[in-house]
Amino acid sequence: MILLDESPLEAASGSGPEVGSIRELVDGAWRNDVALEMWIDVTSEPVAIRLAGVLDESTGANLLNVVADCVAEGQKDFHLDTSALRICRKGWQVMERIRRQIHGSGGRMDWDRDAPA
Repeated sequence: MILLDESPLEAASGSGPEVGSIRELVDGAWRNDVALEMWIDVTSEPVAIRLAGVLDESTGANLLNVVADCVAEGQKDFHLDTSALRICRKGWQVMERIRRQIHGSGGRMDWDRDAPA
């Protein structure tokens, strides 16, 4: 295993982190995993999108595409369930882009969180 901050040379020579510290990084890695799960019900009115995981700039690209596809198919109103979502700073920008995209099409969006103060 090569850690992100370890060069391949350090990994091969064994001069990298101690085995104990590698174990700590591996055991805790899932806490920082950047993944976004989406459940979308386009048959409901409004379209229901339930999100879980982490919303940041990279995972948000998928959400933007899903909303764009729904808007292109004529969906106007959306409800986002974000109760199981952790939103990073860039994730707030993604949410604003989604809101503008929906409102720009004449639709509306509601969700269960407010932007940070």
